[in-house]
Amino acid sequence: MIFLNSLILLAIDTFWLSFIKTHYNKVITSIQGGSPPLFRPLYAIPVYIALGYLLMFPKTKGQAFFLGLCTYAIYDFTVLTLFHKYPLNIALMDTLWGGILMFTAFYILNRFKSIL
Repeated sequence: MIFLNSLILLAIDTFWLSFIKTHYNKVITSIQGGSPPLFRPLYAIPVYIALGYLLMFPKTKGQAFFLGLCTYAIYDFTVLTLFHKYPLNIALMDTLWGGILMFTAFYILNRFKSIL
Protein backbone atom coordinates (compact mmCIF):
# COMPACT_ATOMS: atom_id res chain seq x y z
CA MET A 1 0.00 0.00 0.00
CA ILE A 2 2.83 2.42 0.82
CA PHE A 3 4.34 1.81 -2.62
CA LEU A 4 1.05 2.59 -4.40
CA ASN A 5 0.54 5.69 -2.25
CA SER A 6 4.08 6.84 -3.05
CA LEU A 7 3.61 6.37 -6.79
CA ILE A 8 0.35 8.30 -6.81
CA LEU A 9 1.91 11.12 -4.79
CA LEU A 10 4.88 11.25 -7.16
CA ALA A 11 2.63 11.32 -10.22
CA ILE A 12 0.55 14.19 -8.84
CA ASP A 13 3.57 16.07 -7.45
CA THR A 14 5.26 15.98 -10.86
CA PHE A 15 2.62 18.49 -11.99
CA TRP A 16 3.54 20.96 -9.23
CA LEU A 17 7.27 20.50 -9.67
CA SER A 18 7.05 21.23 -13.40
CA PHE A 19 4.79 24.24 -12.73
CA ILE A 20 7.03 25.92 -10.16
CA LYS A 21 10.39 24.74 -11.53
CA THR A 22 11.46 27.98 -13.27
CA HIS A 23 10.63 30.26 -10.35
CA TYR A 24 12.03 27.84 -7.78
CA ASN A 25 15.27 27.44 -9.76
CA LYS A 26 15.79 31.24 -9.64
CA VAL A 27 15.31 31.27 -5.87
CA ILE A 28 17.67 28.34 -5.28
CA THR A 29 20.29 29.83 -7.62
CA SER A 30 20.10 33.06 -5.60
CA ILE A 31 20.45 31.20 -2.30
CA GLN A 32 23.37 29.11 -3.58
CA GLY A 33 25.30 32.11 -4.87
CA GLY A 34 24.73 31.51 -8.57
CA SER A 35 24.93 27.72 -8.63
CA PRO A 36 21.82 26.25 -10.25
CA PRO A 37 19.97 23.53 -8.36
CA LEU A 38 20.80 19.96 -9.23
CA PHE A 39 17.88 17.55 -9.16
CA ARG A 40 18.90 14.28 -7.54
CA PRO A 41 15.96 11.88 -7.81
CA LEU A 42 17.57 9.24 -5.62
CA TYR A 43 17.12 11.52 -2.60
CA ALA A 44 13.42 11.96 -3.38
CA ILE A 45 12.69 8.26 -2.87
CA PRO A 46 12.63 8.33 0.96
CA VAL A 47 10.51 11.50 0.87
CA TYR A 48 7.80 9.86 -1.24
CA ILE A 49 7.97 6.66 0.81
CA ALA A 50 7.47 8.70 3.99
CA LEU A 51 4.59 10.65 2.44
CA GLY A 52 3.08 7.39 1.18
CA TYR A 53 3.28 6.00 4.71
CA LEU A 54 1.69 9.10 6.22
CA LEU A 55 -1.14 8.91 3.69
CA MET A 56 -2.27 5.67 5.33
CA PHE A 57 -3.48 7.50 8.46
CA PRO A 58 -6.08 10.12 7.44
CA LYS A 59 -9.68 8.96 7.60
CA THR A 60 -11.19 11.93 5.75
CA LYS A 61 -10.23 14.26 2.90
CA GLY A 62 -10.01 17.09 5.43
CA GLN A 63 -7.54 15.15 7.55
CA ALA A 64 -5.49 14.34 4.45
CA PHE A 65 -5.43 18.02 3.47
CA PHE A 66 -4.37 19.10 6.98
CA LEU A 67 -1.69 16.39 7.14
CA GLY A 68 -0.21 17.58 3.83
CA LEU A 69 -0.43 21.20 4.93
CA CYS A 70 1.43 20.45 8.17
CA THR A 71 4.01 18.20 6.55
CA TYR A 72 4.92 20.72 3.87
CA ALA A 73 4.82 23.59 6.38
CA ILE A 74 7.49 21.84 8.45
CA TYR A 75 9.79 21.77 5.43
CA ASP A 76 8.99 25.18 3.98
CA PHE A 77 9.06 27.15 7.19
CA THR A 78 12.27 25.44 8.29
CA VAL A 79 13.85 26.53 5.01
CA LEU A 80 12.35 29.99 5.52
CA THR A 81 14.03 30.26 8.92
CA LEU A 82 17.41 29.11 7.57
CA PHE A 83 17.70 31.08 4.32
CA HIS A 84 16.88 34.76 4.31
CA LYS A 85 16.53 34.76 0.50
CA TYR A 86 13.82 32.08 0.55
CA PRO A 87 10.60 33.95 -0.27
CA LEU A 88 7.58 33.73 2.00
CA ASN A 89 5.28 33.43 -1.02
CA ILE A 90 7.01 30.21 -2.11
CA ALA A 91 6.79 28.80 1.41
CA LEU A 92 3.07 29.60 1.54
CA MET A 93 2.36 28.29 -1.98
CA ASP A 94 4.28 25.08 -1.38
CA THR A 95 2.63 24.56 2.01
CA LEU A 96 -0.78 24.92 0.39
CA TRP A 97 0.35 22.54 -2.35
CA GLY A 98 1.18 19.94 0.32
CA GLY A 99 -2.44 20.05 1.46
CA ILE A 100 -3.73 19.84 -2.10
CA LEU A 101 -1.36 16.99 -2.91
CA MET A 102 -2.37 14.83 0.05
CA PHE A 103 -6.06 15.65 -0.44
CA THR A 104 -5.91 14.69 -4.12
CA ALA A 105 -3.92 11.50 -3.51
CA PHE A 106 -6.32 10.50 -0.72
CA TYR A 107 -9.29 11.11 -3.01
CA ILE A 108 -7.76 9.11 -5.88
CA LEU A 109 -6.76 6.23 -3.61
CA ASN A 110 -10.24 6.03 -2.09
CA ARG A 111 -11.86 6.06 -5.54
CA PHE A 112 -9.45 3.31 -6.58
CA LYS A 113 -10.35 1.26 -3.48
CA SER A 114 -14.07 1.60 -4.19
CA ILE A 115 -13.60 0.21 -7.69
CA LEU A 116 -11.84 -2.93 -6.45
